[in-house]
Amino acid sequence: MLGDCLSSKRIRAIEENMTYLGIPTLLLMENAGKCVAEESYKALETLGKENGKVVVVAGRGGNAGDGFVAARHLRAMGVSVDVLLLYQKELINHNDARTNLDYLLKDFQINIFHWDEISPHSFLKNYDIIIDAILGTGVRGELRYPIPQAIEAINSSGSYVVAVDIPSGIDPDTGELASYRDEKIAVKANTTVVMHYRKKGLENRGEFAGKQVICDVGITPAAEKIVGPGDVRNFLKLKPKDAKKGDGGIVTVIGGSKEYYGAPTLSALAVLRAGADLVYLIVPEKIKQIVSSFTPSLIVIGTENDYHSPEEISSIDKYISRSDSVVVGPGLGFNETTCNFVSELIDHLKSKYPDAKVIVDADALKCIAKNKKTLNENFVLTPHRGELDLLLRSYDITGDNDREKNSLNLSNKLGGAIVVSKGPIDYICSAKYGCREKRCGNPGMSIGGTGDILTGLIAAFYKRTGSLFYASCIASFVNSLAGDYLLNNYNEFYTSEDVLNCISTVLRDLFNKKK
Repeated sequence: MLGDCLSSKRIRAIEENMTYLGIPTLLLMENAGKCVAEESYKALETLGKENGKVVVVAGRGGNAGDGFVAARHLRAMGVSVDVLLLYQKELINHNDARTNLDYLLKDFQINIFHWDEISPHSFLKNYDIIIDAILGTGVRGELRYPIPQAIEAINSSGSYVVAVDIPSGIDPDTGELASYRDEKIAVKANTTVVMHYRKKGLENRGEFAGKQVICDVGITPAAEKIVGPGDVRNFLKLKPKDAKKGDGGIVTVIGGSKEYYGAPTLSALAVLRAGADLVYLIVPEKIKQIVSSFTPSLIVIGTENDYHSPEEISSIDKYISRSDSVVVGPGLGFNETTCNFVSELIDHLKSKYPDAKVIVDADALKCIAKNKKTLNENFVLTPHRGELDLLLRSYDITGDNDREKNSLNLSNKLGGAIVVSKGPIDYICSAKYGCREKRCGNPGMSIGGTGDILTGLIAAFYKRTGSLFYASCIASFVNSLAGDYLLNNYNEFYTSEDVLNCISTVLRDLFNKKK
């Protein structure tokens, strides 16, 4: 909501999800720049200089674009305003910023100067107000020419400074000042126009931020609620260039029975499709050969009985100990033996590996409901509507048919475990983080196996996000987006294997659009 304190990644994700909903970022920039213009005009009035002069000092990203919009609005208010570009216009690499600069280049009433054409200190002293539109929230690492020189010139100008979103040089998440030649520097603003969300990095930086004014740029509650491309591109990390085996994640999938071998196989293959490096697939020996025949990429371990049973836990522990996350449930079968296994496995994991991340699906959910297990925030449950109803009854959650509310109540009852309630709308709920919604997908996704794929995606994405909640959100979105890709070509006539094989395409396209 307006004024909330969010991380820079979360803010970028929300802005990208606004575009996904159909609202262009150009509109957000227009609203942001208008706020900056209005606050700058108020500052002129306070200074008693309604006829004063304003200059926008602009970098080359989105922050600069806000400044260009501000210049246009100030000129419309009758203010004398100039723009100082730190870079040649060809280097301005933000599309919306470039659009707004192109307009200014055609406006004969706004003078545009270039850094290399002026003497910064004497130049900036000519203005009553300087608008800092250099870096915004994208500052990272050592500053390079001409940014440190511009910051120093702004700070020594004696002018009133209005910063766009955050004073240039301050890390929006940590508050750390930028570095230049072993010194820490940042713009010292009199007023900072903060775009929609407060920045944690400014909480203890009042001497740099000055008065903070929250600007409503028009972000909708829906953009905050839904899971969309912005979540994928900002929270799912790609492997580094020097990645070694294991950096993409190692997952253990425990499932299958003498009757069912497809479900655990789909989960394990989804783990690989989602970019994990290794997956151990633990199934009964009776189906090991069938499962192994699907692909040599799976490391398949057979256990002695027709169903998973408590006595095997010690023998599979070595695989669990190597893994970043564990899946239990796909194809498990629901009987006394498997429920005893699930109960003892959960106790084992909580005792020996208290930080283990566990994704529970299918028959294992029924076992949890039967035994009323106590869980915690290291667990994810992925029930469809029938399984959710069973869990709600087991944990004495009564009420209406509000699936979101019920899923959140269930998370509270389960010690903060994340509940991914599957349906036409997936609700991803956590006692700690609240609920998010996945709204893509289509009726074709009701086919058997898509839930097993979802489970594997969550397990794989944990390593790349470092968060079970974000892994669950992103997995839900990617899984359903794959279904929507298929809908365009096959209507609803596709299989779970088609969904599985589309995962890589979906992820590729999502990251390609970031470039």
